[in-house]
Amino acid sequence: MKLATISRSLVALGLACAAYAGHAHAEDAAPPSRDGACNNADLRGTYGFTARGITLDGVPIPPTLLGPFASTGSATYDGEGHVSLAATASFNGVVQSAAASGTYEVGPDCIYTSSLSNGTTFRGVIANNRQELFILQTSPATVIAGTAQKLNAALPRAADLAAVRPARCTDRTLRGTYAFIAEGFAGPPTLPPEAAGPLAGVGTVAYDADGSFLLTAQRSVNGALDPTLLALRGQYEVQRDCSIEMQFDVGFNFSGAITNGGKEIGFVETDPGTTLLVKAKRL
Repeated sequence: MKLATISRSLVALGLACAAYAGHAHAEDAAPPSRDGACNNADLRGTYGFTARGITLDGVPIPPTLLGPFASTGSATYDGEGHVSLAATASFNGVVQSAAASGTYEVGPDCIYTSSLSNGTTFRGVIANNRQELFILQTSPATVIAGTAQKLNAALPRAADLAAVRPARCTDRTLRGTYAFIAEGFAGPPTLPPEAAGPLAGVGTVAYDADGSFLLTAQRSVNGALDPTLLALRGQYEVQRDCSIEMQFDVGFNFSGAITNGGKEIGFVETDPGTTLLVKAKRL
């Protein structure tokens, strides 16, 4: 399969989920009216998102990419109807990253619609005093939903979207221990064929200031529980845009987005044959 084909597929779907997630509220943006009315100014800043679902026959991607889907990333909105976003997504175990741009429009009921330049569309609701978003992809032949959470500071009122990549995070943004829950699918070559199937897990991950981490977990893989708790170590790196990469000593790899001032993280596994989404919250 050509890399260009996979990349186009990601822009069409994985980043589509990101477009759900980019609606941010800035402290200096035009506030909603007393009756709670919203407008485009309420969608301003950067949000981290996670999304999960299924792609079906009828989606314009190669048949081998149809099936389980998971994505994570961030989206930045300028408060004037323009969005720039980046995501990492797994299509039936094939992982790619890409960037895209698009537009959005917020209604007075705080329900919004968004679309990318390739025509992919979404509908969502701004929730929790503009701290969270609930999102549905409305493109045909997709069953994909996601959530998004605010990162940190808001954008300058008149910021040019092309220049909006505010520095927010460092390795010190992550501190202490986080609880996590994982759901998805794992198969070859990451797992042997006889172990392939649905995967769920729960546990904790502790981040050290030296860039190392320790993860402790219990998993159910295709209905078989780990006989003992897993204790896995590795290294992590936080980027200025609040994205994070985790590399396990045993070979697993994850990409994620830090949200809520470092209190929460959303991950997607980037190993071949996996479609696994992980959500973590600081204890």
